[in-house]
Amino acid sequence: MNKTKKVSRKIIAFVLTLIMILSIVPMSSSAADAIKKGLTADKEVNFAVMSDMHYYPASLTGNYNEAFMKSTKTALAREPYQSVGILESALAGIAEHAKKNGMKYLVLSGDLTSNGEYEAHRQLAARLEKFEKDTGIQVIAINGNHDINKANGTTYENGKAEPTKRTTPEDFLEIYKNLGYDLAYHRYTPSKGKANMLSYSVRADGYRFIVMDTGKYSSDVTEKGKDLAETAGCLTTEATNWVLGEIADAKAKGETVIGVSHHNFVPHFTGEYTIIRGFVIDGWEELTDKLVDAGMHFSFTGHIHDSDIAQTVTDDGETLTEICTDSLTAFPNYFREVNATTDVNGKTAMKIESKDVDCVLPVTVNGETYATPYRIKSLGDSFFGEGGLSATALNMLEGLLGEYSEKFAKDGMVATLKGMGLDIEGKISGFFGDGLKIGDTELFTTKNLMGFIEDLLNQVYENYLTDPDATAKYLVNSINKLLNVQVSELPNTRFIDEYGFGDRSKPGTFEDLLECIIVYKYEGKLHMKDDPFMMDAIDQLNNGDTVFDIFNALIDIVSNDLLQDKLLKDLDLNLGAFFPKGTTLECVGKILAVTMMVIFLGDTSYLNVSNKILEAANKLGVVDFKSLWGIAEYYMGEYLTDTQLEGVGQTLANIACEFAYDDNYIEDVNTTVIYDGKVTPVATRENYRLPTIVSTTLGADQSSRNVSWYTKTSVKGTDIEIVPYSENPVFTGKSMVPYGVKVNVKTERTERQFPGVDLGVIGIMNYKFPMNRHIAEVSGLEAGKKYLYRVGDASRNWWSDIGTFKMADGSDETSFIHICDPQSQSEQQYETFSKVIETAYKMYDSDFIINTGDNVDHGDNFRQWQWLFNTASETLMNTTMMSASGNHEGMGSYAIEKNYYYSNVPEQDTESGIYFSFDYNNIHVAVLNTENLNDDKSLSDAQVDWLVDDMQSSDADWKFVAFHKAIYSNGSHYKDKDVCKIRDELCKLMPQLGIDMVFQGHDHVYLRTDAMIDNKVESVTTSTAEFNGKEYTVKVNPVGTVYEISGCSGVKIYNQKDESLTDKYFPRAEVIKNVTASMFSGISIVGDTLYFDAYTVDTENGKTENIDSFAIKKDLSVKKGTGVNPSIDWMKIFSQVIAVVLPLIKSIISWVFDFISSKMW
Repeated sequence: MNKTKKVSRKIIAFVLTLIMILSIVPMSSSAADAIKKGLTADKEVNFAVMSDMHYYPASLTGNYNEAFMKSTKTALAREPYQSVGILESALAGIAEHAKKNGMKYLVLSGDLTSNGEYEAHRQLAARLEKFEKDTGIQVIAINGNHDINKANGTTYENGKAEPTKRTTPEDFLEIYKNLGYDLAYHRYTPSKGKANMLSYSVRADGYRFIVMDTGKYSSDVTEKGKDLAETAGCLTTEATNWVLGEIADAKAKGETVIGVSHHNFVPHFTGEYTIIRGFVIDGWEELTDKLVDAGMHFSFTGHIHDSDIAQTVTDDGETLTEICTDSLTAFPNYFREVNATTDVNGKTAMKIESKDVDCVLPVTVNGETYATPYRIKSLGDSFFGEGGLSATALNMLEGLLGEYSEKFAKDGMVATLKGMGLDIEGKISGFFGDGLKIGDTELFTTKNLMGFIEDLLNQVYENYLTDPDATAKYLVNSINKLLNVQVSELPNTRFIDEYGFGDRSKPGTFEDLLECIIVYKYEGKLHMKDDPFMMDAIDQLNNGDTVFDIFNALIDIVSNDLLQDKLLKDLDLNLGAFFPKGTTLECVGKILAVTMMVIFLGDTSYLNVSNKILEAANKLGVVDFKSLWGIAEYYMGEYLTDTQLEGVGQTLANIACEFAYDDNYIEDVNTTVIYDGKVTPVATRENYRLPTIVSTTLGADQSSRNVSWYTKTSVKGTDIEIVPYSENPVFTGKSMVPYGVKVNVKTERTERQFPGVDLGVIGIMNYKFPMNRHIAEVSGLEAGKKYLYRVGDASRNWWSDIGTFKMADGSDETSFIHICDPQSQSEQQYETFSKVIETAYKMYDSDFIINTGDNVDHGDNFRQWQWLFNTASETLMNTTMMSASGNHEGMGSYAIEKNYYYSNVPEQDTESGIYFSFDYNNIHVAVLNTENLNDDKSLSDAQVDWLVDDMQSSDADWKFVAFHKAIYSNGSHYKDKDVCKIRDELCKLMPQLGIDMVFQGHDHVYLRTDAMIDNKVESVTTSTAEFNGKEYTVKVNPVGTVYEISGCSGVKIYNQKDESLTDKYFPRAEVIKNVTASMFSGISIVGDTLYFDAYTVDTENGKTENIDSFAIKKDLSVKKGTGVNPSIDWMKIFSQVIAVVLPLIKSIISWVFDFISSKMW
């Protein structure tokens, strides 16, 4: 036997021995998992991705005729112009690269054509089939929102813009039957309707492409119920189940799932779902988690024209990495190439490379070949060219105004607007009905109103649209005032060399900032953190340094350029137009026209007429203003505070960051992303896994507390853990409470919202989303004890911070805080409120907080509620806050009810707010709703009746009332109709009910009255007393009521009115302070004495200044209150009688008439 044979036998023996050993050794978990997954070997697939090609063939352009080229001035018309040449370059690049990397597939993620033109689809499909034949690369195509049933498909073949044949979903299937559908493993067919009908799956080298048609183009899913495409996307429940089935089937076969769709499943920036809308798939908040938990860990999408990679993690720790590819025909004109590998353990890596569209073949459009890289030219074509953004704006405005000028000239403005979906006459007719008629004679109808509107629109056309280029230039010159505002001392230099914009010799402007945002948003390679100009500009906006200049530029543009110098000056108030030719009172119109010319000396412009009328009214003492601009200046000075403008600056900074800052990946262009199993999900209040808006209120009795909070809908647990107070508490992580304590919990699915663009009181683009509201009612807590608690989902160990229940001890000592109007516009501004109540709580260890309303700028704004509670959670979770409803809560629906949970609420309509009462030790407090009013603006009868019964049934030593709209105040609203009405009814009622103090809000100023009875100052005996080392002036046994408004606990501090103005309405207050800082009031009750102090707070250092103090001492053995004197409201009784009798009389007359008629005819 030779040596070689011996060696080979030894090797064979060794291998056999190794096999036997391995066969009796337990299999590793990873190998077992691999077998379970059906994975027996590594696998790999290479493919390219293009998106949003917006293909528009030369034939539809009329071979680039004059009409088509003129259209390229407007909006995105440059994209279809370039699309054919760009596609050829991209296909050449993919074909060349495939020779080296073996790419097998080309994935097209929607918006294949410009606007769903049938001919464009047909020619594109022919070109792609040729590409398949030439290269062997298989195309996998799916539609986007521009591809099916698109309303504005256009052709220029006849030398003008004309509608062209649309593509139906059935057409799409037929046209692309050889471009993906020929590879289909499964197809989705809806049981009814057409939604998502183009979805299919493809098996490819151990991978499963699930290609989802997310378009909304059929009446079963479109918002308007028509077979017309909409921007947004969806998956029906049936289609979702089909996708889940495909994922399960792929996993069973050991295939790795790759999702493909046009719409995103993950937001790639915050503004994608809060501002621009329709780009993340409907219901993504819950839908995406379903698909990811099922096994879809990668998806390729388009739609937002952005090279961006975003990732989401589900509650169960599964990840989805979504790779969005930008538009092939818009800056930066990338396509992607992907190498996907999965090992036997299921670890998948996606190596992603982005390629310039002309990386192999330069782009040629209409016979002109462009230098590489084409994206430099594309940036100018898509956004700004040699003249910057203003040049782009000019081109777009000239094109747009020119286009509509021609339409208006041909069809008239009313008809054109109707064709655009604005049926003015239809809307007026629906509102105005038949108008005013006598018999068949029309006196004033829709025809009269339309006469006035048509005259006004004709003036607009004559003044501004007969020469659209001149109007465009005027508008751009105005816009330049805004673009030229300096936003940084630093120059904008980062993109000078590559893209040619910026200037090293001068400070950066608002235009520079906008241009940088565009590049950072779309290019994906660079990060704004490395740009000193961008970071400084954002900081200056955030700090309020530049927002005043921006605001002044906007005011100049709107007030001067647009209104006073143009619209109001150029347009005439033609009252005669209300009675046009052919109407009954045509002669009245002629008389009015002549009269107006005489009165206003031939100048009937809106500007002259309004100013002359105001001047005359001012001389008569009717109004305080002499001009329209005077009115604007007054109200801006009254309500537009510096802090509000600073809030606008913070909003602008946030929006800029949302678009320009990418916190998912620094590198979105060339990277490798990996899925290697579950990760630990991060739980925060911001992602709604941890409780947010934790609101603690007093419960049904003094042994109870209520806690409510919000989470995302997937967080189901409504758990509370309570332990006795300790410096070193031990929590078990379970929903547990001490012996004798009872908890009633409930969970409600609800809808919340906030505006995408939030300017405080004004918000636009509301984003609505589902949330879970959790409520825990805790009872059986021991008097005088302290407990620690936390709330959350015990099953996931997602808990809130720890809070404290401090229970009433039944004594005659209590302290509490009064605050009002914490409303703010940003999270930064709510930090001021947080510092105010933190300071107050440290000084008073308050048993509860009375908040007299305007928690937020708008009652529906969920984000503002989050900022209110979350920034101050360390304080608010250690006490209870009982809030009245302010007028800003009243702007929303059920705002107080959604964010506070109160017990013992009487039956009422709670949409505008809630009135209720509560007790603490020897105190009784009634909280009123000054939004719940009668038609005459007084408090609703039901509310007043309840208040009387509530107070008369309480035997508490101290009684207080709290409400929002101050009836005694030197702020702006002292003479508002509702304030005057409420003052009239409560000034008598409060002393009658024995109310010691009334806490108010609304006006953001500080004022405290003396004891008041029936709107008069009560003469009260005074003394002095010392408390906590401080001397107080004491009101002894006052019969009347003291009213107080505690400034503002937030940032919006308003101007006071001169005392001489309020003297006409009520006696001058005992204390009036001109406060310029945030503040609170503290109340301490010790037996028969109340000690009151008001403090301003320096939120920079926490220092306080005592601006007012007094005390009330009363004999507790004598029940306070003059008693409610019942009075008969004869007018009310009369109106109720009429309401009953009048219908009866009418029915009797009708019966008599019918009876007589039956006898006579």
